[in-house]
Amino acid sequence: YLDLDEGRDAREEIESELYSAKTRELVVEGTRDEGLRGYMDHFQALALTAMELRQSHPNIDVLKRGLGVWASIRTQCEDIITFERKVEDVAGLLTHLHTVSDYLQMMGFDTTRVAILKLITEIHELLINTCSPDGIVLSFSHLGAQWLQLGYSGKAGLALDRARTYNQRNGVTTYATLQLYVSHSEYLLAIGCFDKA
Repeated sequence: YLDLDEGRDAREEIESELYSAKTRELVVEGTRDEGLRGYMDHFQALALTAMELRQSHPNIDVLKRGLGVWASIRTQCEDIITFERKVEDVAGLLTHLHTVSDYLQMMGFDTTRVAILKLITEIHELLINTCSPDGIVLSFSHLGAQWLQLGYSGKAGLALDRARTYNQRNGVTTYATLQLYVSHSEYLLAIGCFDKA
């Protein structure tokens, strides 16, 4: 049994705490939470965007702010080790970003979706030596397809070329390769190369 009014009150209280925590300086030095300080921006962005996606009409500006936080973190980090000092669960963040991307696609926010897909590809590039190459092939394929949908065939071609480069690595599955071929064929059709398509 779930009391919906009680759940709504709890959510509003959590949101209020998160927003107020963002505006004040939290003191963690000398506490057992000191080691979590580096993750604070990530945790706040994750919590706020996750709660926003639960709303019947999520506010796109909240999602953009979260994206801005993660893009800033990514810019500050040259390698995966540094990135993991600021993002506690990189695989979980990628899953969350894909969820946000799907929502943006569903609602027609294609330009903002490009920014999310670009961030996903940048994170996959950090992970390139530590995980399956499927993620980077798929992320560049999706980015290329989104650029193409927006009418930027040049940028689409560059993204798909990057996907093709990564697709030559060992361990890429048939699924990722097929997704790349479909996206590349759509690109060739869009630019009028019917024979190659």
